[in-house]
Amino acid sequence: MKIKKFISYYRPYKKIFVSTLFASLLVTIITLSIPLIIKYMTDNLLNHFSQENISLIYLLGGFMMVLIIIQFLAHIFVDYYGHVMGNRMEKDMSEELFHHIHQQPHAFFDNNSSGNLLSRLTHDLYNLSELYHHGPEDLLMYILRFVGAIIILSFISMKLTLVLLFFVPIFLGITWYFQRKLYHVYKNDKEMTGEINGFLENSLNGSRVTKAFTNEKSELEQYKRYNKRLIDIKKSVHKNEALYSELTGSLVQALPIIIIVIGSVLILQNDITITDLLTFILYITYITTPIQVFIKLTVQYREGISGFNRFYEILQIDPAIKNHSNPQQLKHVHGNIEFKNVTFCYSETNIINDLNLTINAGEYVAFVGPSGIGKSTIASLIPRFYDIQNGQIQIDGIDIKDMELTALRKHIGIVQQDVYMYSGKVIDNIKYGNPNADKKSIIEAAKQANAHDFIMKLPNGYDTVIGEKGAKLSGGQKQRLSIARVFLKNPKIVIFDEATSSLDNRSERIVQNSLERLSKNRTTIVIAHRLSTIRNADRIYVFSHQGIEEIGTHEELMSSYGYYRKMYLETSNVN
Repeated sequence: MKIKKFISYYRPYKKIFVSTLFASLLVTIITLSIPLIIKYMTDNLLNHFSQENISLIYLLGGFMMVLIIIQFLAHIFVDYYGHVMGNRMEKDMSEELFHHIHQQPHAFFDNNSSGNLLSRLTHDLYNLSELYHHGPEDLLMYILRFVGAIIILSFISMKLTLVLLFFVPIFLGITWYFQRKLYHVYKNDKEMTGEINGFLENSLNGSRVTKAFTNEKSELEQYKRYNKRLIDIKKSVHKNEALYSELTGSLVQALPIIIIVIGSVLILQNDITITDLLTFILYITYITTPIQVFIKLTVQYREGISGFNRFYEILQIDPAIKNHSNPQQLKHVHGNIEFKNVTFCYSETNIINDLNLTINAGEYVAFVGPSGIGKSTIASLIPRFYDIQNGQIQIDGIDIKDMELTALRKHIGIVQQDVYMYSGKVIDNIKYGNPNADKKSIIEAAKQANAHDFIMKLPNGYDTVIGEKGAKLSGGQKQRLSIARVFLKNPKIVIFDEATSSLDNRSERIVQNSLERLSKNRTTIVIAHRLSTIRNADRIYVFSHQGIEEIGTHEELMSSYGYYRKMYLETSNVN
């Protein structure tokens, strides 16, 4: 199965692939032919002076120059189009992996660092593209060159050919030994690189926290520890590569000397001629070069296959959340939501147990309770960011597992506490809510979110670049842009996940006004930390570790002197 997958990436480029193989074959034939032409000239033309021989020498010399030009052009073709093919295959694989990663549920990203995934998308696939390009062409070119040279040399001198062949198993033995060692070293190198990428991403993204807690020295020490481990791995890589390279290099250097010594003895014994020895020496490189290329190719193979295994490993992770075999397309949604005996476990920890609740279309409901109780988790189950273990979640009477995922999420808008802004312009960040929206719709969405006024005060208005993760904006400004996104998306169900909890009082009032405007005529779920923000909710669900503790309006819950009233008074005193 893995081999089939590896080969499948050649399929779209089989014309280029066959063309480069043909060009490689042409290069090999020309390479093997030139020493034979030189041998013919020295054996048959140099011994007899005549005008005819001189003309033939010029003719053969011109013919060899034409062959060299053809060989040059064929080499250029192989090198250029081979790399083009490799780059396109790398693109195809990276896009497939990128898409596959985005199909994974939230739990996948909880368990895999983005730095490690980035390493698999870039470094690993680059090594693979080199293998895809060089592997087949070099194998064909140099195996044929090796076999062809052996056949030709065996006709010249079987004794010298046997001397050459004696060294081949030595080369192969050295290669086999070191490749086994290097495979594990390369694998460790890639894994360590992935870990460092993950650390660097976390450290750079958390630079403000690092500075706030004056932990620069601690971060540096941790980076040094990672680098020390990587250097130790690199030492092992370089040690084995150096031994491998020098052992084979020394053998390649010694081989012509051995051939010259033994060949000289055979000349004295009238076993071969000087021309035969000269031809033999010319062909030695056609024996040693393929072995050296094979050695290089095995290194490339190990690196490439190590990268492919890591690539394939991710592809084999079947998305835990996927479409039904015959999913229902949602064209019109009213917004009725119902949880029926819902149980959800995460990492073998029971988060939600036998939950039942109903939210009617257009209702404004709130979830409140202590931190870590599972309020955000409940909201995350509606768009199927996680899948439940038991029970049913229905929208308009249809089980969400029977709905087409894209269609389901299209009708749900989410405003979170931690707003993610993409590097780029203000307009692009709002447009993320609906990539097909025009400028007029984007501006209208910004106005609805109380964002238009502050946007117009920015240096370039809607075309202002906001920096990485919106670094140039305040928390309240980022929150209003995220609300504008949802206005532009225009979903029937909206979820506010503690959307104002990290804002100052003035920003909270502005954002709260935007949220109330967004919630009109939509089914709205608010997960609230500040209970004063949900006083107007149609219904409030109060959660404790035992499940739903109380249900009612703000006034009903306050008058019941229960759990909610206690929480409300405590938070009011704190605020």
